[in-house]
Amino acid sequence: MHGGFGPLDVHNTLIAYGPDFREHFKDTLPTGNVDIAPTVARILQLPLPPADGRLLLEALKGGPSESRYNVSLQVIQPKKAATGLTMKLPTNPDGKDIDAGKSTYTFQLRTKFLTYEGTTYSYFDFAKAVRR
Repeated sequence: MHGGFGPLDVHNTLIAYGPDFREHFKDTLPTGNVDIAPTVARILQLPLPPADGRLLLEALKGGPSESRYNVSLQVIQPKKAATGLTMKLPTNPDGKDIDAGKSTYTFQLRTKFLTYEGTTYSYFDFAKAVRR
């Protein structure tokens, strides 16, 4: 048993409907709220200054197949965990309840990178604290 909290997952739901979107399409590529403005600007043919997001082309009629995108994963964590720590339990408001079985702390940050036609976008996937 490795102990620790479950990952902090980030979930977004975007439901889009209209003549520009593929019907019954479920996007499996990484996306984020930052991608909405460039996509809507494109549909409405509005100029948009350079933005951090990407066009959700795969969701649009006539857009590229998801297979044309490359998705990679990166997990970042410290080389060494912090050791010799005292883990206080939330069961006592004064912090007097201690978990004597745990004295090590580290974390993991997981990101996904999506590349399409030479441009790469990064997306936060989840972070996880690990206490042992």
